Amino acid sequence: MSMDTSKGQSFVDAGLYTKFKGDTCLTFWYNMRGNGADSIEVTVDLDRVVLKLKGPKGTDWHKAQVEITGAKRKVRFFLKL
Repeated sequence: MSMDTSKGQSFVDAGLYTKFKGDTCLTFWYNMRGNGADSIEVTVDLDRVVLKLKGPKGTDWHKAQVEITGAKRKVRFFLKL
């Protein structure tokens, strides 16, 4: 999934849902640069936040790994710009 606000777009939200049960490790790369970078949030079963990144993080790409345990329904990966 990719979102780009370099052309002045703002207030854009996108979510990616995946269904699974049990334990897993979610790994992804992210780049949050500039004033338009708001947040990335990963939630489990719609109510347990396991990762929240806010604000600009520079120009480099960063690798995130999140251990997810005890998932019962679904995991949501949510971007907000």
